[in-house]
Amino acid sequence: MLTGGAQDNGCLRSWDFPTNPGNPDNWNSFGCGDGVYTLMDPTDNYIHYGCSQYGSCIRRYDGPATTPPVTNASFSNGTISVRRNWLTPIVFDKNNPATMYYGGNVLNKTTDRGTTWTRISPESVDLTGTFEPPRIPDPAIHGNYPNWGTITTIDVSKTAPDTIYLGTDPGRLWKTEDGGATWTWFNSHGLPARWVTRVA
Repeated sequence: MLTGGAQDNGCLRSWDFPTNPGNPDNWNSFGCGDGVYTLMDPTDNYIHYGCSQYGSCIRRYDGPATTPPVTNASFSNGTISVRRNWLTPIVFDKNNPATMYYGGNVLNKTTDRGTTWTRISPESVDLTGTFEPPRIPDPAIHGNYPNWGTITTIDVSKTAPDTIYLGTDPGRLWKTEDGGATWTWFNSHGLPARWVTRVA
């Protein structure tokens, strides 16, 4: 089964439960306005997630009509973030899909598939660099990509799940190796001040 975001055409999936599960030719929508990030639980493909613009995300269960492990719900308002990017990142812990990370102006973590969230980025340090002006005010570079002061990308180590990297739209790159208790900012490695689109 496949799922993906299709911008103006929402979030799509390649099956229609219960009439036609697993048919890769049978695409249909399961919500979202502008479909962006989508995830499918690798341990239970009846559980999937879809996000629309500015981090409006839903959790879906489309399995048999027994007691579902999760209920259909929006979970964005349960996060601690007050600012979210158009393309708000959400990722699984590669070791446990019940654990997920959601990036706004702070890094949020859930261990129950999005039912409850906690902030794991420090309150004493703004990881995003809120609204920092570009170091090079070149409209050809920055143009339509202003600094909202948000996290733009997250990834979690498979072999060391307390190791998390994240990037921000003002061009900051961070790492924690203790699950968010302390963070290292890569600010002396010659990296340019550019929107960080992806870290892996």
